[in-house]
Amino acid sequence: MLSFKGCTLIFLLSISVLAHAQIKLIENKGQYPEQFEFVGNIPGGRVFFSKSGLMYEFTDFDYHKHHTNDAIEQSLDESGSNMVNGHAYNWSFINANPYTTVTGYQPEPTLHSYFFGDKSNWVSGAREFNEIVFQDIYAEIDYRYAKTEGTIRYDFIVHPNGTPEDIRIALGGLSESFIDGSGNLNLITSVSKVVETKPYTYQIIDGQKVEVRSLFHLENNILSFDLIDKYDPCYDLIIDPTLIFSTYSGSTADNWGNTATFDSNSNLYSGGITNHYSGGNFPASSGAYQISSAGFWDVAIIKYDSLGQNALYATYLGGEHSEVPQSMVVNGNNELLIMGVTSSTSFPTNNAFSSTFNGGEKSLAFGSEGDNLFFENGTDIFISKLSADGQNLLSSTFIGGSDNDGLMSVGDPLTANYGDQSRGDIFIRSNGNVLVASKTLSSDFPVLNALQPFNASDTTDAVLFELSPDLNTLNFSSYFGGTDMDAAYTVKESSTGKIIFGGGTQSSNIANNHTNFSSTSFGNIDGWLAIIDGTTYALDTGFYIGTGQYDQLYFVDLDIDDNIYTYGQSAGSFPVVGGVFTSGGGQFIQKWNSDLTTLIASTKFGAPGDAPDISPTAFLVNDCDNIYISGWGGGTNGTPYIGGGTTNMPITNDAFQSVTSGSDFYLMTISSDLSSLLYATYLGGNQSNTHVDGGTSRFDKRGFVYHAVCAGCGGVSDFPTTEGAWSNTNNSPNCNNAAFKFDLATLRARIRTNSITLDKPGIENICFPDEIAFQNLSIGGVDYEWDLGDGTFINTSDTATFFHQYKRAGFYRVTLKAIDPTTCIGEDITSVNVRVNTPAFTVIDNQAICEGSSIELNANGGVNYFWISRDATFQSEEKSPEVSPEATTVYNVTITDDLGCNATDTVRVEVVPSVDVDFDYQKETDCFSRSVLGLKNTSEMNEGDVYQWSLGDGNTSDLEEFLYNYQEDGTYEVKLIGRKEFCVYEKSELIDISTIKVPNVFTPNDDGDNDVFEIVSGTQVDLKVYNRWGRLVYENEDYQDTWDGATEPAGLYYFEAIITDETTCKGWVHLLK
Repeated sequence: MLSFKGCTLIFLLSISVLAHAQIKLIENKGQYPEQFEFVGNIPGGRVFFSKSGLMYEFTDFDYHKHHTNDAIEQSLDESGSNMVNGHAYNWSFINANPYTTVTGYQPEPTLHSYFFGDKSNWVSGAREFNEIVFQDIYAEIDYRYAKTEGTIRYDFIVHPNGTPEDIRIALGGLSESFIDGSGNLNLITSVSKVVETKPYTYQIIDGQKVEVRSLFHLENNILSFDLIDKYDPCYDLIIDPTLIFSTYSGSTADNWGNTATFDSNSNLYSGGITNHYSGGNFPASSGAYQISSAGFWDVAIIKYDSLGQNALYATYLGGEHSEVPQSMVVNGNNELLIMGVTSSTSFPTNNAFSSTFNGGEKSLAFGSEGDNLFFENGTDIFISKLSADGQNLLSSTFIGGSDNDGLMSVGDPLTANYGDQSRGDIFIRSNGNVLVASKTLSSDFPVLNALQPFNASDTTDAVLFELSPDLNTLNFSSYFGGTDMDAAYTVKESSTGKIIFGGGTQSSNIANNHTNFSSTSFGNIDGWLAIIDGTTYALDTGFYIGTGQYDQLYFVDLDIDDNIYTYGQSAGSFPVVGGVFTSGGGQFIQKWNSDLTTLIASTKFGAPGDAPDISPTAFLVNDCDNIYISGWGGGTNGTPYIGGGTTNMPITNDAFQSVTSGSDFYLMTISSDLSSLLYATYLGGNQSNTHVDGGTSRFDKRGFVYHAVCAGCGGVSDFPTTEGAWSNTNNSPNCNNAAFKFDLATLRARIRTNSITLDKPGIENICFPDEIAFQNLSIGGVDYEWDLGDGTFINTSDTATFFHQYKRAGFYRVTLKAIDPTTCIGEDITSVNVRVNTPAFTVIDNQAICEGSSIELNANGGVNYFWISRDATFQSEEKSPEVSPEATTVYNVTITDDLGCNATDTVRVEVVPSVDVDFDYQKETDCFSRSVLGLKNTSEMNEGDVYQWSLGDGNTSDLEEFLYNYQEDGTYEVKLIGRKEFCVYEKSELIDISTIKVPNVFTPNDDGDNDVFEIVSGTQVDLKVYNRWGRLVYENEDYQDTWDGATEPAGLYYFEAIITDETTCKGWVHLLK
């Protein structure tokens, strides 16, 4: 039996997870069954927290063959079962407190929202925490589960009066559990193995780690701990095994990257898909199980801040089958609009143009069920709008016909690149209406004010439609196609309200031979480009773009003069117009005037030859008419796709990444007349095949590209990330939706703040009077103008780091202007905010205490405290520790606030020596009057000691030794009080004072007066009476005034009366008869 004597005991267990794991502990607001308080993502699965214990769940998605050619070539018949193996086991607290409270601590900024199915199931703003605490899981015992630096740590904290033997855990649902020869606990499931290493148990005593040997104890699947060594029960005891997850599978966190966009604050929105099983489902019971993987993919949106260091929200959209986002855009209210396809009848709708899913035929868009992304019910297009904080689904609608909409399949003539199956575009018009360019196989797609009201073939046609800002009203919808396959990939609006859109076609009669569309195709696959009136929706003009070989147009954009630029692929001899910087490669760029009557410039770019190299993903012309492009190429685009790669692409000397694995991103900036390559770089890793799973990303007008990436497939983390990024690793053993924001501008002012040791880049808060470092990371500047916000101005051509000290606390806006008159914009300005803080710390004043007493030290204003005595015998990290120094002691305290500011102060605790208090007393008593009390102060007196008597009758005395006469009989509390400064000590005694009276005559004549020998005394009397010859004639040890001399003759008698605790009276008494 362990005894603790009111001390605290901590059982600490640390879980070492896979290196690439990102652990999330998310509160349950209704996205899971109500018995669960929290759900955590762990390597290979999840953990569910209920008041009765934990349920661990692992799933095996290892058979995913994401982006591999064998998966594409695998037929449906060969794919076999689409069941996924899983296993769950319980970790249950035996005889635990059913009323325990489970609370999250240390919240993350990310808010999670789940819009699945019916509106009644939607959940918004679920918080993510770093720590979960079960309070009083057993009597005076807490259970804590926390994540820290990529690991999980959980511990039992046994408070005073807690009994650690109460901690017993029942393990249920495991295939096997045992303790091996090394003392490790092995937990085996059908898809995973968890090993808890033999616990290392220790105490910290006087700053030293003292080991206490311990063992796991497992009996009948009930886990507890055995402590072999004795330990000091007044120090924490830490039992510390390590828990290692070793899954046989991939991960439920597998997710793909599709699309990205930005808002007015330069925040980045990344859209992809994640496996539905990791979003909202849960195992029904412990043990091995199987689930269907059919369509278990939902839209996952993450909003990052402008630095990519924090995820502001994570929102999930989906239904019972698969959905994929294809394009995103943010409106003027910073509300995100997402366009994509869904196969779910229960996809969430709200304020919808159509809340009815029409569906179509089952589609294996990416080749087989082996990749798990297929569409069981066919597809409709969806458009959804999220609130600025991601917590409200403001509008969401279906649009489609009775066949598949918004989707093509591998093997279709227009599916040249991996991901072309899932292309489309969404654009916000100047009036707020929403334009969507896509495609449909349906013959009954909704049409309104159509320039082509029917599907011109039995295959896919392009579609273009416009919805009201609230997605409730269809303003315009039209087919655009011919007798073969057609698709629309891109749409924009000119400053005059014209709508420009384009895509790819196999038809020789696209637009159904409309008179305003050129009837001459180039054969094979062509690109096409068209303009329609933004008010009447009539076709103004259009034509084919291409050669006699494969060609497709993927993007269109406009400059400030409404000149129209196109970006696509071509495998033929594409026309070259103007003094272009290059004329070879498999990608084309064209510049047309605003009505498409004049081709101003045209070229191809890429590696030598005509074969396409990269799949286009983003395109922009900025206000200086510089052209920005991005795309990816490599292994994922191999057979049956068009192939190509990023090897031998043109790059500039200042490229961010000058080497390529052949399977990377390619980013490029060229001049508006296509004559100059301004910048080009690769971006990617050296192990995995970087790619995009269909969908569009975007540049802003400043030249930043906001991009989603499907990165790290195979569980590697080779895609480059920046310092301080929200995640620097691929957190899935398979693929992960990475996102990047890359600046391709030729002139950009950039400031980075830093600590003076240059180890805290981007700091916004410093502590007065510390210095701050300013680093000039500008691109392309010649001269620089600094305004440090406190009246300090610096003009320089030097980009060297410098330090500055602000003279007072406050808020300062620091501005840097980078200047280069030779660039199109001439100058660029950026600002950062710096707050210089004066910590609001308070510390208790110097104190004085009496020897033997304690005092609570106190400090405020910080988040961390460290107290230490001058002799280092006392240390504490408490805010208000209690101390009991034996002598005067000085304590130093270091306080740190939430910004990292710290200060040191001292508190002197003076110990006033104690005062010795002691006295003797003696009563002087006779046999005929009241006692007199004699008092003497026998204390050991020191300088400064002051004494006073309190005599119990209201009187006091300062004498050292004296006699005192009380006026009345009674019991008196006599105190001697000693004082030194404010310290008071005392000693007291209860003393009886009484009067004793013994008579010398009594007359026993029965007259009721003086008939007996009566002794007046306050205490017991022992009486003996003798006659004059010395013979004892009467004796009573407890005399009660009863001797009346009845048996004796009259005469003189002698007595001895012993008065207990008083005196002995001897004398004679005359008996008269």
